[in-house]
Amino acid sequence: MLFRQQQLNITFFHLPKNAGSSIAQWLVDNLDGDEYFDDLRHETPQKVLPLFGDLGWSFCCVRNPWDRVVSWYNFFRGQNKINCNFETYMDKIISKQFTHKYNRKKHTFCL
Repeated sequence: MLFRQQQLNITFFHLPKNAGSSIAQWLVDNLDGDEYFDDLRHETPQKVLPLFGDLGWSFCCVRNPWDRVVSWYNFFRGQNKINCNFETYMDKIISKQFTHKYNRKKHTFCL
């Protein structure tokens, strides 16, 4: 989700698997702003700048890369999109046989 509070001129960019849902929920609960889903859900600042003209104070949360990879692995396992062990998953990522969908490269799953 992208969150925008026009009056305070705040924009929050939700990066997948980076605690964005928790931050977004706090913003929704505590600030009167707009939530953007669907096409704008995980967009870049460059893509949304023309919509707002000024992003003001904008921020996102970036997670430890290793924790993020483990989170992706667990997410895909929970969705039954992969059924390999973590070592195989990492071997495929390192050899570029597999990337998660937000890298927008190959979509080869370890099945």
